[in-house]
This record gives sequence, C-alpha cells and structure tokens, in this order.
Amino acid sequence: MVGEIIELQNFQVVNVEELNKSGGVSASVKWGDSDEWIGVPIRVDTGEIINLSHAYQTTGKFRIYLKIKSDSGDVVEYSYDITVYG
Repeated sequence: MVGEIIELQNFQVVNVEELNKSGGVSASVKWGDSDEWIGVPIRVDTGEIINLSHAYQTTGKFRIYLKIKSDSGDVVEYSYDITVYG
C-alpha cells in the first residue's frame, strides 16, 4: 500500500570479517522509485545489513536493487520486484 513501510530482512555479508581485514565492504539499496542509491549500514561483528526499509509514495511496479561492494572492487547485486497498490 502507498505510504506503508516496506522492509527487507535477513540479509547478511557472511565473510564480513575477511572483507574488513582486506579493506572493507559497503552496502547500498536502490528502491526503484528513483535512481538514487542509498548507503545502508552493515554490522561489523555479524555482517547483518540493517535499516532496509522504505515507504513508496506512488503505486506501481518497482525493482529493488541491493548492492554489496568490497573495497577491492568485487560487486554482488541482488534485485527484487515489488508491486505497490493504492
């Protein structure tokens, strides 16, 4: 529903300790209702990606992208489709 909070849960960087030792890792999300990538925090101890929530202001079909990038240049990207109703 428009205005309702959409939350992605249970995402984790399993080798976060290794990546942090070799320079670091970052995560960002693009919710599909704009071209903006938004950085999201990763817990250093567990690798859990937190604060993945968004409220859509319009109805429609959207593709959500989640990107994990290591400082050494490796990139993993996931995508999900969502339909928001009025």
